Amino acid sequence: YMRYGERLRKARNFRDWTKAQLAEQSTVSQSLISQLETSTTATGSEYTNRLARALDISPDWLADEIGEMVPIYYQTTDPKIIAVARVMEP
Repeated sequence: YMRYGERLRKARNFRDWTKAQLAEQSTVSQSLISQLETSTTATGSEYTNRLARALDISPDWLADEIGEMVPIYYQTTDPKIIAVARVMEP
């Protein structure tokens, strides 16, 4: 299990961004990003969605390590596949 700050750093490094780049993209200060990454107790709470959106990662993964960091989405225009997917959704 990774701490919040470890997940944040992993996602930032995955994008090959500096803290300054993440700060610019997320409108979260660079100093706060540093604090979140090094804290042993940080949860990110109100910043999680902004950071996840900027990094294009799952907010659930960033917040609680649920699911994958980068969710896989499939797109299709094939009506047969769409029909099967709709049946499977519930």
